[in-house]
Amino acid sequence: MKPTSEFPAVIEAKKIVQEHIRYYNDMMKDESHLPVEKQSLVYRLRKRAEIRRQIPGRKSVEEGARDRIADLLEEAAREIERLHRIIADDWK
Repeated sequence: MKPTSEFPAVIEAKKIVQEHIRYYNDMMKDESHLPVEKQSLVYRLRKRAEIRRQIPGRKSVEEGARDRIADLLEEAAREIERLHRIIADDWK
């Protein structure tokens, strides 16, 4: 009998976990020490979304509602990362 580490489901699960780890690590890269012109677009989009969600006077913050612009900023960052991964995979 094969070891469980060779089961297709386990192999696929490991791939998913590795992808999530890569995504988390990319998301958590702190570029705040860099000048703005050296920061990546993805970092700046996420940072702007984070800032918008923390502004005390914003109606969405006061009401605990979703900030649709911040959501779009994060969606754009995710899409850029997805496209970067596709391009990187094509070059492998």
